[in-house]
Amino acid sequence: MSTVIAVLDLVQIVFAERGEIISAGNFHGEYPAKALDYLAVGVHELASMSERRIERLVNPALSELPAFLVKDGGLNSGFMLAHCTAAALVSENKVLCHPASVDSLSTSAGTEDHVSMGGYAARKSLQVLDNVERVIAIELLAACQAIEFLRPLKTTVPLEEVYNVVRSSISSLLGHRVSQASQEDGSLGISVQLCPSLPQYPVRSLSSSGFPRRQLPWKKFKTSSVAPSVTYRKTLPWDRDRFMSPDIETVTQILKDGKIWEAVRHHIDYYHAPEEIETRVFSPTAVMVGTKQRARANSESVPKKRRIK
Repeated sequence: MSTVIAVLDLVQIVFAERGEIISAGNFHGEYPAKALDYLAVGVHELASMSERRIERLVNPALSELPAFLVKDGGLNSGFMLAHCTAAALVSENKVLCHPASVDSLSTSAGTEDHVSMGGYAARKSLQVLDNVERVIAIELLAACQAIEFLRPLKTTVPLEEVYNVVRSSISSLLGHRVSQASQEDGSLGISVQLCPSLPQYPVRSLSSSGFPRRQLPWKKFKTSSVAPSVTYRKTLPWDRDRFMSPDIETVTQILKDGKIWEAVRHHIDYYHAPEEIETRVFSPTAVMVGTKQRARANSESVPKKRRIK
């Protein structure tokens, strides 16, 4: 007797000596669909916890750092909207984590009376994973910014290596740099100019932007000395804020490429068993005591324990 196994088809038990084949009844992808639903729920928890850590970083009442991790508030919103983005992605995942495998509709004139919905379970699991990676990317950016407020103190050796990986691609917000993408793209907006003394910016004609002149409410303005002009202009970004979407996408790609994992892998490989892992070494709140640094995992000088407060 031998067994022929297929994930999305019938599992056949073959009795070669008797010339019989018995179907095991696994006629659709019910089991992988449920596994993918559980996968989405489990992976989502990573983003849920990450968002709460971001909250603890940007909230000055909890972190004792400047609000939203920026020195001068006002024109510079720091990580305020980045945190809102993380919260929105986590909330989206809550909807996507509804199990697809609990749904079914009869098709094929009643012959397909129960379907697995495994295809959708797979697609939404990929979307959940994509959202999780972006939330963790935001946390990495926020954590690196928070570390800089605590210099010259250093965090643990593994996290310092993670910091270096991120900072090799993304600069700090402390310099109020406007990202290159925002300088090039800007944002489009409509401004009503009622005073000739206000600064003028490069404009595009209304006809080229798709706004017919006859639809503009010219008659609503009743001024004698100043003729109003409505211009569709390319808004110049404020020079002290930062468009963070390119930064988030860059760090997300760093995660996808496995660079963060490679930065800490040799530290994890140092331990012989999971129960030996000092989880505080990899905690964002851990701070090194003293100046003693840990060597690479393949070094005989690696100390077995590390003092962390």
